[in-house]
Amino acid sequence: MEGINSTFLLYAVLAILAVMIVVSIIKKAFKLVAFLVAILVAVSAYNIFVKGVSPQEELTSYSIDVKYGENIKDYSIKIKASVDNLTQAIKEINTDTLNTIKRENKLLHKYEKEVQALKHSEKLNLFHDKYCDYLKGVVSSSDTAIEVANISENKNVKVLADTVKKINSTFSELTKISLEEIKK
Repeated sequence: MEGINSTFLLYAVLAILAVMIVVSIIKKAFKLVAFLVAILVAVSAYNIFVKGVSPQEELTSYSIDVKYGENIKDYSIKIKASVDNLTQAIKEINTDTLNTIKRENKLLHKYEKEVQALKHSEKLNLFHDKYCDYLKGVVSSSDTAIEVANISENKNVKVLADTVKKINSTFSELTKISLEEIKK
């Protein structure tokens, strides 16, 4: 019986510790949410009372910014997928590599135009400008990848053409040698 009681006691202590940890985490989460709400209220109060923004405008700007945040999240996921596809295509060069690079580049250009046109409040101008600058860098790198791929493709065609010329030249020499041998 003593073994059962000590095992039960151990489980009870572990359960109490687990409950205390979960409660602690929940308390910290509530404190974080309360802190973020307090900052939001303070910024709103500052905008309304000091800057003279109407409460309606303040609420409208928050709703616009929430929608903007959702759109940025969605575009970030799409952009990451395109970059991953580009990276994979470059790692595994095959016959479809150039098509993949062109397709993803076109998508990145589309995303760049759409992100630049996203509506946001004045409070997010700095973030929006930085995000668009980084996106321009990604698109520029994608453009460079296409240029390199096109150069490589043309170079490969030239190398192939040179190889074919060399093969034809060698074949001609072989033919001459064979004809000379036949004439003798």
